[in-house]
Amino acid sequence: TANHIFLGGGSDAQQEYVFPEGSALYLPANSSVDLNPHYFNKTNSIHYGENYVNFYTVDKAKVKNVVQMLNLGNESISILPGERKTFTKSWTFKVPNNIVMLTSHTHKLAEKFVIKVKGGSRDGQIIYENTDWQHPLVKNFDVPFQLQKDEGLTSETTYNNTTKNTVKFGLTSEDEMDIIFGYYYEVK
Repeated sequence: TANHIFLGGGSDAQQEYVFPEGSALYLPANSSVDLNPHYFNKTNSIHYGENYVNFYTVDKAKVKNVVQMLNLGNESISILPGERKTFTKSWTFKVPNNIVMLTSHTHKLAEKFVIKVKGGSRDGQIIYENTDWQHPLVKNFDVPFQLQKDEGLTSETTYNNTTKNTVKFGLTSEDEMDIIFGYYYEVK
C-alpha cells in the first residue's frame, strides 16, 4: 500500500541505521512502518518477542538529501538437498546514487553474502561481506558510496543446503532469501 514503508528486518537487538549529516528518511503523516523481526522458536515453550524502535527527527530545513529504501531481492533461488551453491544477481541504476547503508538478508542456510559494485571502473569491487545470517552486518557509510549512472550492485550469496529438501526463496524460516537492503539518495 502507499502508506507502507519497510524500515528493517533481522534479529540484531542493537541494529542501528545512521544517515550522514543532512540526510533523512521521509515518513509521511499517518504512514505505517514495517518492523520485520525474525524469531525462531524450535521448542515447545512459549517465548514472547518485543521490538522497540527509536526515531530521531530532524528539522526539515536541515535536510538536503531525502533517503530512500533499497530493496534488491533475488527470488530465483533453488538449492537441492546436500548442495552448496552460489547465486549472483545484479541491478543497475538509471541515475547516480549515493549509498548510505547496506545490509544483507538471508536465512539459516546462507554461508556468505557479498555485495560488489556492478559496472564502471570499480566493477567487481567488494563493498560488503557477511558470514553471519543471524546478525548481518549493518554497514553505515559516513561518506556516501557513490554509484554513477548505469552502475549498480551485485549480490553473490552462497548457501549450503544441509536439509533433505529442495529449498527455494520464500517467507518462512524453512525457505531462503537473498536480499540487499539499504538506504540511498539520488544525486541531483
